[in-house]
Amino acid sequence: MARLGDAGVDLAAINAAIAAPDAVGIEDSSQFIKKSEREKLVRRLNGLRHGPSAGLYRGGQPLDLDAMRRPDAPGKTPLNIIYLNALGDDERKQAFVASLATEIYRWMVSSLDAGGGRPNLLVYLDGLCS
Repeated sequence: MARLGDAGVDLAAINAAIAAPDAVGIEDSSQFIKKSEREKLVRRLNGLRHGPSAGLYRGGQPLDLDAMRRPDAPGKTPLNIIYLNALGDDERKQAFVASLATEIYRWMVSSLDAGGGRPNLLVYLDGLCS
């Protein structure tokens, strides 16, 4: 089993450490989190790894603002539509929108070109909640 300090730790290793904290050197885990809460967290992480939500983290198009801003032809303005209703429930939609906001912020602080006299990006959210 990978140790929590290792660089190659993935969700499976984290889940295993939560399920069996003594295996990673945590003697009395109850001082940090109740056993019932640990078990609930293990179930939720298993759901993310193996359940219907697992597909959200594999395959598909990566969230890449630079690629989304790149026009298909010179002089054209790209338009990207992200359909959130395929995500099912509000929790998944909110998680995606949070990821999108994080990516927009990362892009703003690392790549934003403030010149040019025209907007670099326009984001419009409609109907986020059911």
